[in-house]
Amino acid sequence: METKLQQLAALMASRHVFGPEPDREAEIQAVRERWARLRRVLSG
Repeated sequence: METKLQQLAALMASRHVFGPEPDREAEIQAVRERWARLRRVLSG
């Protein structure tokens, strides 16, 4: 378990290595809309 926590800590600490993601919010919204459509189709 400690190894996993160390790996997670290292991953979180390395977040600054990657640049900002300007399209992130738009991509998140698109995914939410897809899930909403799937839920509508599957529920009725």
